[in-house]
Amino acid sequence: MSSSIKQTIDEAMKDACAHSKSSALARFALLPPLLRQREVDERIAITDDIALQILDKMVKQRRDSIQQFQAANVKIW
Repeated sequence: MSSSIKQTIDEAMKDACAHSKSSALARFALLPPLLRQREVDERIAITDDIALQILDKMVKQRRDSIQQFQAANVKIW
């Protein structure tokens, strides 16, 4: 049985916490609250399609931010 994206994220968070992987934890920290918020706001269960929509939106936001910083000639790394 394959796990859902939401389950995979939850497992990755637990693993990062259990093994004190701060860099991995930082990568996943924003995802569970966004998924839960969508569940609560729309009173739905998160499917893989919805999880992918949320992840796509997050990626787009990060890319837009990077472009804005680069356009302002601000070093981000």
